Amino acid sequence: MPKLSFSVLILAATVLVFVITVVPTLDAATLTTADALRVAKQVERPNVGVSLNLCHELMTDQGPQLDATIREALPQLMVVSINGADDKQPGYSWDRLIQPLGQGNYDVDGFLKKLKTAGYQGPVGLQCYNVKGDPLENLKQSIQAWRKYQEQLGP
Repeated sequence: MPKLSFSVLILAATVLVFVITVVPTLDAATLTTADALRVAKQVERPNVGVSLNLCHELMTDQGPQLDATIREALPQLMVVSINGADDKQPGYSWDRLIQPLGQGNYDVDGFLKKLKTAGYQGPVGLQCYNVKGDPLENLKQSIQAWRKYQEQLGP
């Protein structure tokens, strides 16, 4: 995948009326939300922000820094993606870090509480990349877990 230069990103953000979100990707210059935030700040455009992908933060061992990441990214945080996951251990791969919601031992409800406490009010998406099992059953389980999280979070 070709990498965009900052000048192309700035030009796109200036000319286009849509929002551009810098997404952390393990095979790019933005491995984490903190990396994406550095890029977005350099572009200096109000329609350029960042996403926070829970699985990418866990894969890059950023889980312990999530409070600080949320706080620092909040002004430019445009979307968050969540999924079930296990707490990261050496050697874990995507199958342990991207599971249907409600699976795994990672405290997704606690993560959502951190977002709410910080004041995040944007969209939250479901990460389903390469999840094993029946997609319909996985979605049903994820919807059920999402509803439970919403009940626990309150209004």
